[in-house]
Amino acid sequence: MKKLDIFTTRIVVESPLAGDFARNRRYAAWCCRAVAIREGAAAWCSQLYAPQFLDDRDEFERAMGMAMTQAFTTDEWEHWHFGDLGFSSGMLAALDKFPSRSHSSHSLASYPAEWDGFQRGEWPPCTPGCEGIQ
Repeated sequence: MKKLDIFTTRIVVESPLAGDFARNRRYAAWCCRAVAIREGAAAWCSQLYAPQFLDDRDEFERAMGMAMTQAFTTDEWEHWHFGDLGFSSGMLAALDKFPSRSHSSHSLASYPAEWDGFQRGEWPPCTPGCEGIQ
C-alpha cells in the first residue's frame, strides 16, 4: 500500500452538472479521481455530493448545493475548472463567487487513463456497491 500523507493540496473540482446529468456526474467522478490519484490532492466536488439529497432542478436547492462549496472550503483551496464538456453557468458562477481563490482550467484528457475510462462510458474504480451513485 502507498504511504498516505496528510493532503497539502486541496482542490475543488468544477465541472458541468446540468444537461446530460448522468454523463456529467460520471465525468466529475473521473475528474476527482485524477485529482486524488494522479495529483495526490484532496478533492471536493459538490455536484457529486449535493444531488444525493438536494434537487438540482429546484432553483433554491441548486443554489444551496453550490453554496456548500463555500461552506466546506477556504481560500487555501484551488478551484480547477475541467472544461472538456464546456463551461456551465454553475462553473462560471464559481468564478464570481470565489474571486480571491486560485482558479485554473484543466482537461481530463490530460490524464489518459481517466479520459479513456470516461470515453468508454465507465465509472471510475470505487468501493463495491457505490458504482454510479445517482
